[in-house]
Amino acid sequence: MEQHSGKKLSLFEFDNLIIKDENKYELIDVIVLMSPRSTIKHQEIMGTATTILGNQ
Repeated sequence: MEQHSGKKLSLFEFDNLIIKDENKYELIDVIVLMSPRSTIKHQEIMGTATTILGNQ
């Protein structure tokens, strides 16, 4: 689930953020959104689904 602080940042400010965790950050419409990285289990499921759907 994405989260945001509501604080607006410029592209320069966003590019100079010091990130100290494993989350994924995106700047969308001057708002920083944070999404947790997917787990290994999630990646395994997505890989299996891609393989199954790709073979149809």
